[in-house]
Amino acid sequence: MTIEEIKQYIKDNGLDTRSRKRPQVYQRAFLSAYLYNNGMTLEDVARLFKRHHSTIIHCVSLHNDLSSYKDELYLDLTARLNRKAESREKLQDEDSTLRYRIMNAHTKPEFRRIQDLVKNNLI
Repeated sequence: MTIEEIKQYIKDNGLDTRSRKRPQVYQRAFLSAYLYNNGMTLEDVARLFKRHHSTIIHCVSLHNDLSSYKDELYLDLTARLNRKAESREKLQDEDSTLRYRIMNAHTKPEFRRIQDLVKNNLI
């Protein structure tokens, strides 16, 4: 799943609404944990769901609890998402890619390359 696919899934399934219905809560918890565990910051994940970062902390905790209890309803509701998630590697949106490049740049030419990419809107 790419970040764009996840954004579309969130929109299509109403995961960015205030709904507290179990299917939405469980899917939101799964995706929040998945994104956070694959390198996105709490703030970035929260922005996708139109939530506060503390809500994402709760979602990650809920995911961990439901996964460890092997809650059947949770596992059923998130099975399709889990299959899609397992088929891809680490997710990064444009901001986290830029952060990663900046944090791992150690020489002036590397920083200049990043600067050129930003100026040319390639990142």
